[in-house]
Amino acid sequence: SKLDRGFQCVHGIHTQRATFSAREGLAACLLPSVASDPDESPLVAIFGGRAGPASPSDELFLYSPLEHPGCLWSPTDIRGEAPSARWGHTLTPLSGRNGRIAVLCGGRTTRGLVSTAHILTLCPSEKDDGAVSHILWEKIENDISLFQHVAVRLSFDEESNEDEVLLFGGSTDACNLLDVFSTEADESNENSSQPLGFVFSIDADGKTSVKNVTVPRDVASSGASACLLSSTKRPVLIVSGGVPHTVCNQPALRQMRFEKDGDNRRLVCCPVHCRLASGTSVNRIRVGSMVRHCCLSLPFKSGEDPSLLLVGGGISSFAFAPTF
Repeated sequence: SKLDRGFQCVHGIHTQRATFSAREGLAACLLPSVASDPDESPLVAIFGGRAGPASPSDELFLYSPLEHPGCLWSPTDIRGEAPSARWGHTLTPLSGRNGRIAVLCGGRTTRGLVSTAHILTLCPSEKDDGAVSHILWEKIENDISLFQHVAVRLSFDEESNEDEVLLFGGSTDACNLLDVFSTEADESNENSSQPLGFVFSIDADGKTSVKNVTVPRDVASSGASACLLSSTKRPVLIVSGGVPHTVCNQPALRQMRFEKDGDNRRLVCCPVHCRLASGTSVNRIRVGSMVRHCCLSLPFKSGEDPSLLLVGGGISSFAFAPTF
């Protein structure tokens, strides 16, 4: 049988069992309901990363933790212009409208930073049986070269029919990983803000646009992580960890609001009121040097305080040993 030979239909996608090696700098996301059955098993997409200083990957994996725990799958029919092998990129879920399930941005190849984005789309079978004919990569040219940055899907804008993804932080210098994402900085003014980020928008027809976002300098970290608490009365963005560029005493967690005023977009700092699950003050958290960890928003019921989960991370060193 096909299953005996390692083939399997995962969420309607034809796949083959794959082998996954340990690697750093990969990107993963939970795909929208168009690819994941919300009543059954979620589906996770994983792309890229590297197993050594000169061994980046261009592999795409799918993981269904409830249907096939412990197994990773590789789609057998991938078309279009796939992303080159890279690490330090981001893979962000989209709304699933018109089959578009995720967008990959930035990262670094062995030659330098990458300034392209790639949209991942599920193309349905003509038989209308719920199966997927193939997976399509669509290459989008833009001028955003980011590495070890943060990417968060803000929302799906019903009025404009657009997906919006916020990108900020990281580095634009392939040789200096701690290079601030701005060529000019007024370090004497801690409250100064500069256009350090972007909103990457995708409309119903697949057309893309990029708009600048003003971001406070203390969130322009390399290798930070973030998540959106959209179930609160007013959605807020939580930014955690990373290596700061200009602020030495950077807090472990920063809480931000995303604001739009006409064509102007900005992130605004607001007070953080949180504690560890044990009741310990958040000031005891030491994640300032955690690079490429995960900041996850956990499900919570109405009336409950939202919860976050910080997982993994560290400073990697192939010359000596990883530090986690």
